[in-house]
Amino acid sequence: MTIPLQLAQAALAEYGAQRTAKLFAQAQAKHVLHEVEELPENFPAFDPALDDKVTFAAYGILAAACSVVEQGDRNQGVSGLERAASLLQYVHGPHAIASRESAFHVFIAAMAFFAAGQYSRAFVAIRGVEQHTLAAQIVGAFLRKDASTLIDRLNQVLLRESAIEDEQLELNEWAITVAVARAVAIVSDFTLTGTAEAFDRADLVIFVDVRDPAWAVNRGNVRERRPAQTAMEAAFVTIGVSPLMARHNMITEAGFVNGYLEIISEPELALSALDNMFSGADRPLRPRLADLRAKQHV
Repeated sequence: MTIPLQLAQAALAEYGAQRTAKLFAQAQAKHVLHEVEELPENFPAFDPALDDKVTFAAYGILAAACSVVEQGDRNQGVSGLERAASLLQYVHGPHAIASRESAFHVFIAAMAFFAAGQYSRAFVAIRGVEQHTLAAQIVGAFLRKDASTLIDRLNQVLLRESAIEDEQLELNEWAITVAVARAVAIVSDFTLTGTAEAFDRADLVIFVDVRDPAWAVNRGNVRERRPAQTAMEAAFVTIGVSPLMARHNMITEAGFVNGYLEIISEPELALSALDNMFSGADRPLRPRLADLRAKQHV
């Protein structure tokens, strides 16, 4: 359930107060000591309930950040997502292999990192926990764009008979697994089978870290090194570093008749700069939409 925007923003501000900042600093310090394999008996006197306090705070930040993003303030929301993910990683990362509970929290952290545009941190986090559950394996394969593994894991969940679990905890986990599998399957299905008509209706198409935009749009003829479909009218922009890794097998962009702009940059930085540049601009509606709005006010 979405938290009202003002309440969500107030919650994020509250979690940034000095008293919580000290608690979060302890969590980070403790994480560093685990990373350098310091013996626990040599740790300073951290708050006895540090892990629980930081975990609860992280989920509070996560809920508020998701609500803020859903209501249009992505910049503030993304900052909250990254912070919540970092806190969960600090507290539970060192225990993720041995503890199934900690692995779940790191799994959540990985998805939050990905939603915040911190892709490298998402990949590192999910790699350490994805063997714990099928849901984590599905998300891990999806993040890595490992289609073969993803399809295999989705089949294990979606093509089997409904599970009959004796324990409520096991039943809850299976319900979560099915929900994750269905959500990822829907996204993957659109990615693999989306039709060109969707692009035909657009004035501008932006690709974010797509390795081969021309192939994604045109399903090009690799043998003849040309697009297989007719050129589309939309202008195209690609943002990311993936094109740098695909120069050897790029299909020609001749099909992009109304312009093709390639921005080599970290997607998060480029998109943030573009949003800051244009978000305050007063752009008129297209004539058809303007007519519809005028009719509504008659």
